[in-house]
Amino acid sequence: MILYKGQILENIEQKKIIESLREDCYHTLSSVEPLQSKDVIKACDVLAQKVKNKDFDDLIILCYKNSIFHMTISYNIFRCLKNKLYLKKSN
Repeated sequence: MILYKGQILENIEQKKIIESLREDCYHTLSSVEPLQSKDVIKACDVLAQKVKNKDFDDLIILCYKNSIFHMTISYNIFRCLKNKLYLKKSN
């Protein structure tokens, strides 16, 4: 299953979706203002806090049970977030 433009599509539609991604990306990039660094940093801080508060634990367990992503990828994500939280405390 693929979530694309708010719709759940079957995997057999993957080729059609991939073909339209470039045009969709160009359209998105041309119609919005660039992200400000401070907004990206703030969003990362909010996400890191939610991970620290274990807000995503149920989702992570579900992903592991359904083999949605590989353990190495998730480990690297959490290691990076943990390092970010540690660095934030140090400053």
